Amino acid sequence: MGRKFAVEALPPEIQEQLLAQFQQYPAWTILDHTDWLQEQGYEVSKSAVHRYLKMKSEEAAEAEPLSVAEVTRLRCLEIASKHYNGNDIGDLLELSDQLLDWIRQPE
Repeated sequence: MGRKFAVEALPPEIQEQLLAQFQQYPAWTILDHTDWLQEQGYEVSKSAVHRYLKMKSEEAAEAEPLSVAEVTRLRCLEIASKHYNGNDIGDLLELSDQLLDWIRQPE
């Protein structure tokens, strides 16, 4: 069995928030993440945070890659979300589907 990381001893919701911030704020340094944990009341070393985030990154990289169709659908949704000004998720998805339909049209 693998080594237990100090971060894994933290409450699951803190671990989830740490991973979410790691993905949401790629410019944050290990010190930024460590400082955030300290603000939450948890003393964890920078090296422990680094090892944990590195392990989680490697696990994510080993995950099954998306198909071309899935990547295309995600890109359409991303583009639609940049141009859509409303608040209705259904309308956003409809715009995304329209972009996907446009891609599928023959030349």
